[in-house]
Amino acid sequence: MAAGARDTFRLHTAISRVKARNRKLDADLQGIRKVADKATMELSQREHMINSLCATARNAFCHTQLRMDVTQGIAEVMAASVMSSGSTGQDAADEPPVLPVFTISSRDTQNLRHKNDKAVAFCTLAQTQVSSRRQHVRHNMLV
Repeated sequence: MAAGARDTFRLHTAISRVKARNRKLDADLQGIRKVADKATMELSQREHMINSLCATARNAFCHTQLRMDVTQGIAEVMAASVMSSGSTGQDAADEPPVLPVFTISSRDTQNLRHKNDKAVAFCTLAQTQVSSRRQHVRHNMLV
């Protein structure tokens, strides 16, 4: 009987140690999850910042390129018009009008309007330039 009591005591002791170890591991796991969640959030913020920088640079490049292409196209049309009408060369020296160019991020605009988390580059509607284009149209075209 004494041997059975010793075995029972050893088993209780072993079970108590296992339970204590399990509680410690659960606490460690909870801490690890908090750190992982924080790292995931930070990574998401950094990805959004990188996407924003890339989209801003892309829009700036496209804006410049489109402005040059439009200006060149208008100058070519004006020159062709002068040549076909037989006007003087002085008309050909006229500067083409500067037209506004808007490079907008419509996908982010839609996502921001619907207030979902799918916007990948910008945080506000103003950053998408859709509101600037809309304001220009209202001010200049709908007079």
